[in-house]
Amino acid sequence: MVLIQWLMSLALLTQSCMSSLDQAEVGCKTWRQEGDNVCCDECHPGNRLVRQCGPRPKQLCTPCETGTYTHNP
Repeated sequence: MVLIQWLMSLALLTQSCMSSLDQAEVGCKTWRQEGDNVCCDECHPGNRLVRQCGPRPKQLCTPCETGTYTHNP
């Protein structure tokens, strides 16, 4: 019984960590190709747009400053 509880706890912890990694992504979440550049349509949660278009999607959005991002606007 203790082994089952331990395995369930480990599974929940792993799932929680994977969810956290999702939120930590930096840059543009969705973009479209325009010539040699990509143009950002949506930043990852917790990021804000810096430039609309550029050569790399990760450089178009940057993380919001602490205390300025809201999960449910």
